[in-house]
Amino acid sequence: MDSSWQPATNSATSLGTKAVVIGASTGGPTALLEILKNLPTLSLPLLVAQHMPPQFVPEFAAYLTHNTEHVVEVGTQNAMITDGHVYVAPGDGDMRVMRDALDQCHLILVPPSAFLKPNIDVLMASVATVYGAGSLGVILTGMGTDGLEGMRAIKSVGGKTIVQDEATSAVYGMGQAVNEEHLADEVLPLSKIAAAISAWSALS
Repeated sequence: MDSSWQPATNSATSLGTKAVVIGASTGGPTALLEILKNLPTLSLPLLVAQHMPPQFVPEFAAYLTHNTEHVVEVGTQNAMITDGHVYVAPGDGDMRVMRDALDQCHLILVPPSAFLKPNIDVLMASVATVYGAGSLGVILTGMGTDGLEGMRAIKSVGGKTIVQDEATSAVYGMGQAVNEEHLADEVLPLSKIAAAISAWSALS
């Protein structure tokens, strides 16, 4: 990795920069589609880690673009992060956010750190580092505990967290893990998550 890449400092918080990061697994594609259909274009980036084989990710991103009002892209190495865009992590490794020496945020793709990929914890922890208290983490339906440590990282820097509730989750595993650790600011049915993201994102 280029030595000029550095983790962000707390300056991200003082500058008021913000980002939404969503983690999902089983049932996630349907949930993400519903959220994006009901979410207005935001003046901030939205980053997604959806457990998915790599060959399906480009088609998934194209499907979301075609069926919503959002620009949805597959994350690429060193891509500059643009407000209003949605970035879906590739399925063959992990995706991180980094801030460079010019205070610009980029995506960094790294080898997989776990069996399930892309790893939600890796993406969320990097968002917490870069965006600080301006981070908004969302855990959707899925099996296991991926995302737990990422949500913990977001809470530790003063960010906000939303978890999809059990009743509307295809599998209430990841959300339950976060909720049982008391790391969720809101536990909501899927139908209310877009409005909650929009409301939190309007706060500066």
